[in-house]
Amino acid sequence: MVQLFVRAPCSTFALEVASGACVADVTDAVESMTGMSGFVLATGSSILTEATLECLEEESTINVVVPLDGGAKKRKKKAVGKTSKVKQVRKPNPLAVLKYFEVSGEGEIRRLRSDCQHCGAGVRYSRHSQGSTTRLYCGRCHHTLKQEQE
Repeated sequence: MVQLFVRAPCSTFALEVASGACVADVTDAVESMTGMSGFVLATGSSILTEATLECLEEESTINVVVPLDGGAKKRKKKAVGKTSKVKQVRKPNPLAVLKYFEVSGEGEIRRLRSDCQHCGAGVRYSRHSQGSTTRLYCGRCHHTLKQEQE
């Protein structure tokens, strides 16, 4: 009988094996004791599974090395960002100019919306009804006027 010391990743223990046993018998014994299978190394080099233990001395140490999952390509992280905003779809209004002017039967043109006092000619107030009041708002300079409805 030959006594060998087995150093596994989790523990070290003594193992008694017959002198004519092969390395496959040792690996089976290690698997049954530790529940791990791996490569058997002695004196820094791998031992073939068909080889016998005659090349090892009494009380020598055998290392069991467990193969690791490695060498795989590093995976990219998924980009987690804000959800994209849904842009406002503007409806085309082909006769929008009719909101700003009124033509009388005599051919006179009257302005329905007043010009902004700060921006000058060409910039009109928008009209927003709020209950009994009307709010006039300039989209360019953000000037606001309030009017009472009659």
